Parts: sequence; structure tokens; C-alpha cells
Amino acid sequence: MTYSPNPQLTAHYNRNTSVMSMFALIASMLVPPLGVVLGIIALPRLAVTGKDGRGLAIASVIVGAVLTVVQIVVLVLVFAWLGDQATAS
Repeated sequence: MTYSPNPQLTAHYNRNTSVMSMFALIASMLVPPLGVVLGIIALPRLAVTGKDGRGLAIASVIVGAVLTVVQIVVLVLVFAWLGDQATAS
């Protein structure tokens, strides 16, 4: 007796998703500027290779950009608070 896998299940696992797009999304959450750069690099590569992952690349650019702005705002507020603390003492 031979085993034949369910085609509905194997179609899900045989996706041709770009590893760079996946890595860009992960990087955009850990190191946001790196995620933006990798997402921008991944977009034209996806057009050339024909792989899936365009949505992941776009999401990495958006998430990375938003988190980069948040980090900059937090840094400015922290430095303003530290400067205020230094002048108060």
C-alpha cells in the first residue's frame, strides 16, 4: 500500500515564498531600519524571480518605518528629559 498525501495539504506547504521577505519582516520588528532596507531590496527581487512574498516585503517596509519613527520620538523625549534633569540639579 502506497501513501499519497492529501493535495490540499501539500499545496499549502509547497509555497514559493521569498526568504528575504520573511527575514525583512522579522528584522523590521527587531531592528526597524534594517527591516525597511531589506524590504526595499526584496521588492524588485520579487519582481525578477517571480516568488511570493510581496505583501511581506511591503509590510516590513511599513512596520519598519513606523517603528523607526517611534524609536526616534522616544529617543528625543528621553534626551529632552535627561537634559531637563541635568539642568534641574
